[in-house]
Amino acid sequence: MIRLYLGNTTSDTDNRVSKLAQENNTVNHGLITCADDIVQDGFYHTTIIDISRNELQKITCDIELLDQPKETYSTIYEYYKTLEWVQGNNYWQQLVLENKSFCIFPFINHSLKKNVSTVCCRSDVPISLTKDFDWQNSTKMNQLRNSMLAGERVNHCKTCYTVEDSGLTSARQSQTIDWAYRLGLDNIEDISYSKPVMYDVFPNNNCNQMCRMCKPDWSILIQREQNITTSSSVTNWNYIDVKTAQVVYIAGGEPTAMIEFIKFLDRCIENNRTDLEIRINTNASKISEKLFKKLEYFSNIKFTVSIDGYHKANEYQRWLSNWKDVTTNISRIVTNGHSVNFNITLSIYTVHSLADLVVYLDKHYNNHIVSISYASFKNNILDPFIIDYSIDVIQNLETTIDLAVVQNNPILKKFLIQAVDKMKNSTVDIKRLEQFFKYNDNLDAKRNSSLADYLPDLESKRKLL
Repeated sequence: MIRLYLGNTTSDTDNRVSKLAQENNTVNHGLITCADDIVQDGFYHTTIIDISRNELQKITCDIELLDQPKETYSTIYEYYKTLEWVQGNNYWQQLVLENKSFCIFPFINHSLKKNVSTVCCRSDVPISLTKDFDWQNSTKMNQLRNSMLAGERVNHCKTCYTVEDSGLTSARQSQTIDWAYRLGLDNIEDISYSKPVMYDVFPNNNCNQMCRMCKPDWSILIQREQNITTSSSVTNWNYIDVKTAQVVYIAGGEPTAMIEFIKFLDRCIENNRTDLEIRINTNASKISEKLFKKLEYFSNIKFTVSIDGYHKANEYQRWLSNWKDVTTNISRIVTNGHSVNFNITLSIYTVHSLADLVVYLDKHYNNHIVSISYASFKNNILDPFIIDYSIDVIQNLETTIDLAVVQNNPILKKFLIQAVDKMKNSTVDIKRLEQFFKYNDNLDAKRNSSLADYLPDLESKRKLL
């Protein structure tokens, strides 16, 4: 008889399995970290920390959950994730599948883009044109919350709905599950907060890059390039209650280029909130020594690095970035003990190098979270599927699906499988391709750059015109 038990990360797990083994006249072989560790009859144990989901799915013997109290797990998230791995779909997974509208963010989160409040960082539809509104009792917020509870889709959440309607998993679905785990919520009735526990803040458009899929609102350099002289509003970070917050997510612009970010970190230190989870969305292009030193005070810093293509493709799409600087800073983030995950924005600029990027991430960071989405732009001229692809390009991407970094990220895997299928069926859209080259040639003229120098595969598509 072979049996595997999942439990918490304490010695209680080993003690319980030893006792169960004795009662069943067998032996406890101890902790395993991969499927190949099971080589003979007996009992084994592991945790979601010690084994990947992919490895667990390779195991064919009975898998059972140890009867350990929720409180004995290191985190609530760890408890619920363990439950999910053993028992499959749970309450929250079923909820976000059956209710096509509900999202946890309006019940726990205050998102602020400069001085405009929205339901989350993905929404551009204002809830309020000021940060100083009654988050708990706002009429608009409560109407939106009630619509979600009733399963009625709302105008504020079109981004996630579009993702779901295309067959992919949206942030609405994944983040609702993750936050329910984190907060220890058993059902919707448990959600009751008088203040936000999470804050999204997009303070201003200070940024050190000029991304080709970006706009002046989020990059002061693009604003200057387009000769826009109107000043942009700036967030007063004091609206964040650091005493009650659990998570603060900071994007931009570029947070590492903002003096106000350092001041915010100082306020956290002054309020003894160096345990606060601070999520930093960064291009990792230029992280100062001063900032690295300041972050040493904090125990729960999580970087999300936006990295769209491999080497030249990333440098071209994220104009003014330097591949060596980016990879060096990522390595230092990890060495300093901070968490890091990755966010890829796939476009016509980066699609040819996507396979190389996945290989790079697999080689260096295959146990890290990788998210991916398509670039959004006017008339969808950055859509990767307005050109045709060679068999070699398609096969190169297809082979990455078996890599550990993809297998460890189910949403990434699903995206890549769909992307490969779209590439196989992709045909030339002359109208949008003409618009793309016109747009990009204009940028190259302003920036003294050349598409051919960075992305010859894409430049070769000009002949289709």
